[in-house]
Amino acid sequence: DGSQALIVPCHGHLRMSLGREHGLTPWSLETDNKLHSYTVILAIKLEHLPSTTLPIFHGGAELSQEEAEDTEFIQVYRNGGIGCLGEMGNASNSLKAGKWSWVVISRNRNEQVIHTYVDGRLCAEIKLKEKKDKKAEAKEKAEAA
Repeated sequence: DGSQALIVPCHGHLRMSLGREHGLTPWSLETDNKLHSYTVILAIKLEHLPSTTLPIFHGGAELSQEEAEDTEFIQVYRNGGIGCLGEMGNASNSLKAGKWSWVVISRNRNEQVIHTYVDGRLCAEIKLKEKKDKKAEAKEKAEAA
């Protein structure tokens, strides 16, 4: 049909580097120099649904084990749902094996929520918990002691 695809090998990943040339300035970033509100649109086709969770991306660089525990890794679940933090999404509004689908992932910092859509239908809504600044928390405990 003339279509083309970028095939990412097993355990591979894509890395997006955004900078001034893409219109991202320090004014767009939060105080921790990270982007917390975004929308990503992908066309995805899986020949088979994954037998375990299949990571798509997360919003940061390499993470320590401690950081990874509360980071929302966007992934495809065994039911074809797109979600994170254990929220697999609605199986009826999910990826189907062997079929191209449009996937939209939207994270809203102000509302502390991630929405995922497959072919325009809501797949998952994930309520985020406010992350605590662990260094500030440790400092507060030390001062209180």
